[in-house]
Parts: sequence; C-alpha cells; structure tokens
Amino acid sequence: MLGWQRDTAHWARFRAYRVKNLRKTPSTFSLYLLLMLAAMVAFVASFVLYARAEGQLERANETRLKSTLLAQELRQSSNDLTRLVRTYVITGQELFKRQFEQALAIRYGTAPRPPDYGPSYWDFHAEGLQGTSTTGQAIPLLDLMRQAGFTDQEFAKLAESKANSDALAGLELAAIALVEADRPPDPAKRLKAIQMLHDDRFHHAKVDIMQPISEFDGMVNQRTLQAVQKAEASAAQMRLALVLLGLLLLFLLWKINRQLYAILGCSVPELHETIARLGSGDFAATITVPPQRQDSVLAWLAETQEHLAKLELRQYKAIVDSTDDAIISKTLEGIISSWNPGAERTFGYRAEEVIGQPMQMLIPADRTSEEPEILARIARGERVSHFETVRRHKNGQLIDISSTISPVQDERGVVIGASTIARDITHSKESEREIHRLAYYDPLTQLPNRRLFQDRLEHALVRSRRSHQCCAILFIDLDNFKTLNDTQGHDVGDVLLQQVAQRLLACVRLADTVTRLGGDEFVVMLEGLGENSQEAAQRAELVGEKILASLNQAYPLEGHLHHCTPSIGVALSVGDATASDVLLKQADLAMYRAKASGRNTLRFFDPEMQTSVDHHALLERDLRKAVAAQQFELHYQAQVGPQGRLQGAEALLRWHHPERGRVSPAEFIPVAETSGLILSIGHWVLETACERLAHWATVPALEPLTISVNVSARQFHQAHFVDEVLGLLDRTGARPQRLKLELTESMLATSVEEIIHKMLLLRARGVHFSLDDFGTGYSSLSYLKRLPLDQLKIDQGFVKDILTDPNDAAIAQMVVALAQSLGIEVIAEGVEIEAQQARLAELGCYVYQGYLFSRPLPLAEFEAFVRAQAPPTEPPG
Repeated sequence: MLGWQRDTAHWARFRAYRVKNLRKTPSTFSLYLLLMLAAMVAFVASFVLYARAEGQLERANETRLKSTLLAQELRQSSNDLTRLVRTYVITGQELFKRQFEQALAIRYGTAPRPPDYGPSYWDFHAEGLQGTSTTGQAIPLLDLMRQAGFTDQEFAKLAESKANSDALAGLELAAIALVEADRPPDPAKRLKAIQMLHDDRFHHAKVDIMQPISEFDGMVNQRTLQAVQKAEASAAQMRLALVLLGLLLLFLLWKINRQLYAILGCSVPELHETIARLGSGDFAATITVPPQRQDSVLAWLAETQEHLAKLELRQYKAIVDSTDDAIISKTLEGIISSWNPGAERTFGYRAEEVIGQPMQMLIPADRTSEEPEILARIARGERVSHFETVRRHKNGQLIDISSTISPVQDERGVVIGASTIARDITHSKESEREIHRLAYYDPLTQLPNRRLFQDRLEHALVRSRRSHQCCAILFIDLDNFKTLNDTQGHDVGDVLLQQVAQRLLACVRLADTVTRLGGDEFVVMLEGLGENSQEAAQRAELVGEKILASLNQAYPLEGHLHHCTPSIGVALSVGDATASDVLLKQADLAMYRAKASGRNTLRFFDPEMQTSVDHHALLERDLRKAVAAQQFELHYQAQVGPQGRLQGAEALLRWHHPERGRVSPAEFIPVAETSGLILSIGHWVLETACERLAHWATVPALEPLTISVNVSARQFHQAHFVDEVLGLLDRTGARPQRLKLELTESMLATSVEEIIHKMLLLRARGVHFSLDDFGTGYSSLSYLKRLPLDQLKIDQGFVKDILTDPNDAAIAQMVVALAQSLGIEVIAEGVEIEAQQARLAELGCYVYQGYLFSRPLPLAEFEAFVRAQAPPTEPPG
C-alpha cells in the first residue's frame, strides 16, 4: 500500500511537469481564437443591421398598405352610402335607411366599428348573412386617419376628401327627407329624389371625393418608394459585409484547425480513439508519438498509459482484498492456493487455515460429487457460471452459495487451475421463498391468489378431461361490500374478508380450492363431482347453498354484528375442452345474473348469456373491419315540402356485410356507440355528405337540396367537433347553408350549455340544425328556446298511429304548435299513407319524410329520382 502511495505522489509531480511544458508551447492558437470571436461578433452585428434594413423595408410597405386601406375605406364608405340611399329612395325599404344611418354613425364615431368592418360588410348585411355587430371601438374615421402617421400634406388630402364625402352625405340626407316628406310618399317627390342622386351635381360631388384620394395615393407611393430605395441600399451593403466576414471566418477556421493539430499531436478522431481505449481499461497497446510532437497532448497520453498500466495491478489487488465476495484460486486437483478477505468473511476460515487444503473441506457430505465434475469441466476450458449450491461454514452451519468458476491459463493457454468467485445468497434464498408466498397467496386471507388459482384450474381441467369427471367454478361476490368500506373503514372491511375466507374453507373439502381474486370477489373450485352433469350440478348447488347459508350468518365486527350476503354464479365443466378463462368468465356472467335477480342468491350460467356476449364481440370485430375496408354507403330519403316540392334528403347509413348481407342500423349502431367506432363512422358520414353537397351545387336540379346528417351524442361532445365540421366544409367546398345536423332530444339531458355554444359557432357559419325524435325524450323548454334550431322533427312513432290514437295526434299537434311559436319549421317522419299526410296538414305540418314519397335510395337512384321530379326546362327562345 505504501508503494502505491509513493507511485501516486510521483505521478502527481510528473503531471504538473507535463502541464507546465504544454503551457510553454509557443502557439498562436489563442490569438486565432480571439480573432475568430471578433469576426463572429462582427458577423452577428452585420446580420442584425441587415435584418433591421429588411425590417425598415417591411415597415415602409406596411405603411403603404395601411394608407391604402384607409383611403379605400373612405372611398368604399362613400360608395356604400350612395348605394344604400339610392336603394332606399327607389324601394322605400327601411332596412336600407337604417344601414345608411349606421354607416354614417360608424364614420362619425357615434357607433362602434365592427371588428370585421371592410369593403364587403354591407353586402353581407344587406343579404342577411350576418348580424350587425355591437362590439368594437367607436372612433371617427378622421381620427383613424390622424393616428395613421401621415404627413401633414397627406392628411390634408384625406381630410379634404372626407369633408367632400360628408357634403355629399348631406345631399343624400336631403333626398331621404324629400321622399319622407309625405306619407305615403309622393311619387313625384320620389322621382325628384332619384334625380337628385343621379344628376350632374351629385356626380361632380363624387368626383370631388375621389380626386383628393387619388392625389393622396400618389404622395404616399412617392414617400414609400423613397423609403424602400433607402432600405434596399442599406440591405445591399450589409449583404456584402456578411459575405466578406463569412470568408474571413472560413480562413480563421482553417488556421485554428492547423494549430489544434499541432497541439494535440494527431487528428481529433485519432485522439478520441486513443482516449476511448484508455477509458475502457486497455493499457497494453502502444501509443506512437511522432518525433516532432513530443510536447503534444498525444505524448502526454502515452506517458499516462504507461503509468496507468503500473497502477492497474495494484488496483486489482485492492479490489480483490476489498470485495465482499469470496475469491478463491485452486489447482486442478482442488487444492486451495489463494484466499481473499471476502472468503474469510463468507466461510469463517483465515487464509493460513485453508491454503494448501483440499476444497472438499467446505463441501457437505451429500454434495461431494459436485467438485470432481466441476474440475473436469474447468480442465476442458469451460466456464461454470452462476452455479448455486450449499457449502459449510466453519461453525458447521450450511449456507447457500452462488459461484462462478473460470479456468486459469498460463502464457501458452494451458489450463493450470481455477478461479472461483462465490457469494453468500442465504438471505436471498429466504427472500425468494417469501416472494413466492406473496406472489401466489393473498396476504390478507392467506388464500391462493388469482395466479395460483389459474394454475390449479388449468390442471383441474386437464384431469377433468382425462377422467371425464365434472368440475365446477363458483364465483362469489359480496353484496354492498363497498358500503361497509365507506362507512366503517377499510380495516373493518378487511376483518370481514378474513371471516368470509374462513367460512368458505369450512364449506368445502380439503381437495377443493378457495381463492380470493381481489376486492370482495372469491372463487371456489370443486373437483370430482361425477361423470353425470346433472348430478354434478346438484352437488355444486348443494355446496353453493351451504355457502349462502354460512355467509348469511352475522359477522362480529368491532363489538357489533354486521350482515352481509353473497351473490354466487356457477359454471360447470363436463369434461369438454372449455378453456379456463372461458369457464371463469361464464361463472362471472352467472354471478351478475344473480345480482340482477335481487342478490343473495345463486344462478347457473345460461348459454344464451354467452351467445349474446359472443355476438356483440363478433359484430364489433366485423365493424372494425368494415371501417378499414370502407364497407359503408349512404342512402338518401327525400324530404318533401308543400305541393310535393323536394326540399332535401336525410343521409342514412347502410352496411353491406360481405357474408351476412345487409345489417340493420338498429343492430350495429349501438355496438358502434359502445365501442367508440361511431366517431370514425360519423366522420366518414359527414365527409361524404359534404362532398355530395359540393357536387350537387354544380347540378341545377340538385343544387337547392339540403342533406340532413344524424350526429351521435358521443360525436357531438368531442372537443374538436366544431373544428371537424368547419374543416370538412372548407376542404370540400360545400355550402354550410345546405348542411343540416340532426341532434336527438336525449342529447339535451346533459351539458346543455356546451351544446348551445357549439351550435351557435356552427350556426354562425350557416349550418342548420334539426331536433330529431322530438317528443320521445325529455327537453326543458327553457333550453329549447335558446337552441338555434331550424326544424323540429315529429317522431315516426307518433305518426304511425296518428289516425287511430288521439294521444299521438295530440302530441303531434303540440309539436306543431311549439314549432310555430318558436318560429321554426316542423317535419314529420314515417309518413306512409296519404291519410297520414292529410291529418298532419290539418294540424299545420307541411313538410314530410316517409315511404309515401320515397324509400331510402342509393345515391344514383336518388339523383335520378330528383331529376325525374324536377320540372322540364324550357328550350331557349
């Protein structure tokens, strides 16, 4: 140890000497680095100046755009006022007068300026495509111009044009006053007002507005052009500076690379490879240093390697002495030749007590044959890894040992002995046994857990198939156990579970298995119930009744009695190839049947229960395939208005199964809802309907039609549903006014505010809404009046018996009256005979859907049907 310390001190002195020599190495490396840093700073500064010049150019263009927009607004507002006043004078409609007055109010700043106020604002407003906004800043147009940063001359031109426009507005107001002088209006005065808005004076006034705007445009263009030219000149200078600085950086990089090679003594990859080899512990390979690189980093690494090779041997000895593992060397005859301190701690013997002694002194009598076999394998050059056995401690105690024995070879590769690394694993073995208990037994009740039960069940089923003896599974669930946990606490619940486990064990034979699956679920497995299934069922029922009686007895819990009952499901295996998981699932289903039958009872598995579950699973699997293979199609059923005029169609989903043929929507839609597949199916339906609307817009006979699409509650409640619909409309080009989304009344039972918000967002884009199956669910009228609905749909269940059932007729009449009071359309579905249509018309319903007019048709047939209904077009004159 003292020699190692002396070497370490010598190494420290050597390292200080080498670092001192390296620092003395003449190099301009630092100088080049400083130059490189300065060049990079200059490059960054030039880039910043270049970016600033580009920004000045962009700001100049933005100023020009802002100027153009303000001038355009002044020009457009004047044109809007003229158009609105002329329309009002000619038509006398108050809408255009109100819009004229509101346009003046926005210009003068007495009314808020709408956020979307632009050239097309009054075009949309006049057609009723959007409401007048009541939000926004109220600011006069002249103040907006004053804040835009124009020069005095430019602002003067805009102010002049604005003043001329205000004068023209006075003339337009005079025309309005002339029309309104008499009630009803005098046709002569109306004609005079029209002439006032079209005579030379009016047109000269318009010219007086446009002339200053034209001069303003020329002044702004001249100023912007000068700013752009100045910014472009500055940007060109900065680009040249960037190119020159880039070349300088490349030159400095080349010089730095040369200097770095001289300092390192080799290339960077070669140095990295050398350091990695040393880091991995390879000190044998020689590092070659060129004569002219004796003061380089490579030379320092070569001397470091030599020193590390000397330290490696001492470090190995220190590791062997300090490890807790027993490291033992022995000859091929089994004679111990070395014994480290770890071996002393493991076996209790000191080195002088065992060196020269045979290894057999540590081996118990029943394992003496192991040592010759191991030595034979070592002599063949084999390595024995993780060999677990038992050895004897000096005090006579047996200990578990894990050993790895490796052959020791001389310089010629001849095996001359063995090196053993042994570790005491006695505590690990004890932990393994405890882990096994925890892995296969429930820690609360000490019953076998699910894993051990599954293994026992597999073996029991194998024995049942061989012996043709029936076995049974009793699935037991405690009724209302959660209430006990919630009211008395989990500690009390655990005591109850322990008592249940003891009672179950008392009800069965020793050969039977009682298992706690988890929570309050227990399973009892009964074997050897006989070859006859009827007798086996009777015996299983007797055990089940015994368990029911036992578990119905009161439980003493913390000074009071508690009553708890079980629900038991029984499934039999009668020697067939029923899988263990299937049998357990059958018992589980039977238990739930017992729950549904009132609890505290026993029920056997009914094959019809499994058939229903299997059918549901098969249908869900086929649905997933149908989505991937695009097996769905849409049929369209006509919706007819007064005089039999086609108004639109409802898109109805159809599935043609490749093997089963047509599958009813009433069968597969509920499965799609529960499995979540309705989301992808609903998206496809919406997308297909939008694509069809976009195509119909190009066909005159089909262009007026709407398409109604049913939307499921799960689909509508998706957070991105609004974005999904708007995205499909934008991508397909379909008109939103032709899309009608049908919502079910039951959807309004929850999240009404969310539904209203989403409907308003879609309604703002023109999408229409229909409330389907109205009258079959529950709707609060306070919410109903807030919904942006366009249509109420009378459910076909009321239409079917409207001629014979007064209640159905009364409900239909109520729906019609409600729709009329809300100002929305009402449609009846399921109209099949003319008498039904006539009765609905008497009640005030004039829009219908049903087989009386058309069954749901595939796309091609529906389009042909529509063309056949369309009136013939007259040939051109």
